[in-house]
Amino acid sequence: MTRIASLLTALGAVALLGGCPGSLEDPGRFEAGVPACDAEDLMIRSCGTEICHDADAPQADLDLVSPGVASRLVDVPAVLCVDLGNLVDSADPQGASALLQKLQVDPGCGLQMPPSPFDPLTAEEVSCLSAWVDEITAGGSMDAGAGDAAMDAPMDAPADGSGGDAAEGGT
Repeated sequence: MTRIASLLTALGAVALLGGCPGSLEDPGRFEAGVPACDAEDLMIRSCGTEICHDADAPQADLDLVSPGVASRLVDVPAVLCVDLGNLVDSADPQGASALLQKLQVDPGCGLQMPPSPFDPLTAEEVSCLSAWVDEITAGGSMDAGAGDAAMDAPMDAPADGSGGDAAEGGT
């Protein structure tokens, strides 16, 4: 038994001391324990359920889960809330994007997303999506994962929602 314990201790020491000393592409995103923001993952988790904006039967023809989501949003008119303009407006991303307007308590058309009974997004999640909208309208790539590296915004406060049922006032 002592021999096995000694062997395990030696293997553990080798593993700890001989580990790969690699480096992080963006070490700042891990400072102070603040998690990085991944807007596309957030949309998959919060908006991409099978009854909302999934790939198979997306409400308001708005698929927020398939790769290349940015290309389906930037300067693309909202289907149900046409008065809100483009889903993401490249000329005025923060002021005129239907995607961000639908996260507000009073979105100006239909219901706040996600609709009841789902919980609204937190302020940090709204900030994450807002930063991502800025990234994809600032000449960033619109391929799957676009903006992930720039989505290192801290997530630390509560607020509103996105995603939802077209029958309930979706985009």
